[in-house]
Amino acid sequence: MLALVFALTLEGCAGSATVTSALLCENTGGKYVNRTCMPGSPRKAEDMCAGFGGSYSAKEDECKIPSKTP
Repeated sequence: MLALVFALTLEGCAGSATVTSALLCENTGGKYVNRTCMPGSPRKAEDMCAGFGGSYSAKEDECKIPSKTP
């Protein structure tokens, strides 16, 4: 989780963060295989990204998470 928070903090100045689906999964204790995170109940990359309010890019297998505005 620390790596994800660090990535989001570094990108904070840019207004958003782009993280790989594998990083999202691994930081929650899961194992990422075939675009599915499996820490118990399997979760698709698109669903993980949506859970952070992000938009998923299948081509890059990345999630772009917008910054939160107060």
